[in-house]
Amino acid sequence: MASANGGGRDEGPRECEGSGQESHAGDEVEGLQPLTASDPPRIGPYLLLGRLGAGGMGRVYLARAQGAARSR
Repeated sequence: MASANGGGRDEGPRECEGSGQESHAGDEVEGLQPLTASDPPRIGPYLLLGRLGAGGMGRVYLARAQGAARSR
């Protein structure tokens, strides 16, 4: 995950508890809202996938690093 201030990181795929399946950032993320026309499509090397929240301190986005592999 990345925030508008450039913090955060993408940890890549991880196994879902008890399912034996991998979960990828962006797959069924609770509270994920689509980007709007006022949201940038990317921040630095990060492609924005959706908005997680917003408030008085700014916006928080779900993002993927450019070139990050997404295997299934």
